[in-house]
Amino acid sequence: LCLNGCSSSAQLFMLCCMLQWQIIDDLVPVLQPFVAATEMLSSESNPIASCIMPLLMGLIKNNNTSKPSVPEVVQLFKCKTRSGLSERFKLPSAPDFCSSVLAVASSLDPRHKKLSYIEEQEVRDEIKD
Repeated sequence: LCLNGCSSSAQLFMLCCMLQWQIIDDLVPVLQPFVAATEMLSSESNPIASCIMPLLMGLIKNNNTSKPSVPEVVQLFKCKTRSGLSERFKLPSAPDFCSSVLAVASSLDPRHKKLSYIEEQEVRDEIKD
């Protein structure tokens, strides 16, 4: 990268482009689980409702882990993604989670009947009742 022969506006443009590429590079590992979840749900001709909640909780859990070296923009993206998924699908933090169709469907499916994707024991017990 030669910055000596370029004008200041061209240097600024190249610097902005490099920063944007770095942000994109940092977001790729965050988005990969979403690709896997999307491929899993779209590969079936009839996606099973009982699989949606474990997938969503896996995405939430994956977005909760953060290394100290993660840039602020990536942390913000993870936070917005977590809150967006929680609001959209009424995840365990929501008061009416136990009555959600997806939670009940997961509890009735033998593959997910232990509800191990839910960390809070009292929530698991309430869904089972």
